[in-house]
Amino acid sequence: MNKYLLKLVTLVAVAVVLLLMFSWSYVPSPICVSLAVGRSMEPSIPQGSLVIGFHRSFAVGDVVIAEIDGRHVVHRVMSVEGNMVITKGDANEHPDEPVEKSSVKCVVTWVVPPPYSQYVLAALYISLIYVLCAILYILYPQFKYSGGHTNTGAQS
Repeated sequence: MNKYLLKLVTLVAVAVVLLLMFSWSYVPSPICVSLAVGRSMEPSIPQGSLVIGFHRSFAVGDVVIAEIDGRHVVHRVMSVEGNMVITKGDANEHPDEPVEKSSVKCVVTWVVPPPYSQYVLAALYISLIYVLCAILYILYPQFKYSGGHTNTGAQS
């Protein structure tokens, strides 16, 4: 296999993996990472918390990430009747409209409250940048830092 073709295939594979990591809402994935942007789950889940969940079966009382009215919400399961699920934010007065079970994407497993959530997000992005740089460093050795010296071929 041509070495440039191998590099291209590797870069495409890395891009696909990264895309799948951050597009769980569009592509089926076993893990969901979201940010609680509202106050509907306070005080259980403060606004700005990083919410991490896994795709698994759920029951009444579980906190889930569900797609409701075209957006992802972090709410508690209030009831399950047949194929329909009713959720509600802990701080909300009224429950959400019933949605199909398939609208529940993940069951919340971990909550990282602010300000730690911002540190975790920053660490994840920085780690991702380091991994990408390491991959590029390995794949493209011609771009390695030479200490500012260039070899022009001239002898002094």
